[in-house]
Amino acid sequence: MSSTAPEEVVAILRSASTPPRDPRLPRDPRLDDVLEAFRSQWRRIARRKCPGLLEDVDDAIQNASLKLLSPPKLATLKDPTRIETWARTLFLNTLLDLAADRQREFSRRATLGGPGDDPEEFLRDRLPSTGPSLEEEVVHRERARFVIEWIKEFEIMQLKSRGLPDKEIADLLGLTPNAVRQQLKRRREDLKRALGKLEEPDG
Repeated sequence: MSSTAPEEVVAILRSASTPPRDPRLPRDPRLDDVLEAFRSQWRRIARRKCPGLLEDVDDAIQNASLKLLSPPKLATLKDPTRIETWARTLFLNTLLDLAADRQREFSRRATLGGPGDDPEEFLRDRLPSTGPSLEEEVVHRERARFVIEWIKEFEIMQLKSRGLPDKEIADLLGLTPNAVRQQLKRRREDLKRALGKLEEPDG
């Protein structure tokens, strides 16, 4: 994808949903290569940034690929030169949505049973013995929540380092500008504390 101009990549993606004048004409032959380049990039990102969510990666890639070819979704891309950043954010948001769905499903299962039933016993009696225990599900949920927050913070800092304003970062990540400012404030405070500890004299 590095050898193809960003504007051309966007045009190739849009061609997937644009019928040719002659229906006998094939679609842009570069489309499959462009999609595979995005998918490979997404897999690398998932392995590097969110190893705790790898079980959701294939589904996230499939869903993100469909969104990538969706005319309404492509219409939200204001600057074609930022297609890679935009697509990466699209994938990460899709992955996080799947992780959030998993958490909601766990919460729903945890509330099963009658008013007098103990949720843990209710689930233990009905879950397959080879499945995860309630404790393991809780650990998975907490780990997923931590990964979600970490990814959002990483994306905010990365986009901010490129000089993007808070509002544009918020639009890309599906957050409010105030949420972006709060994340940046926390990172600055963490950095100040870390620097303060380094400057403290020994002994």
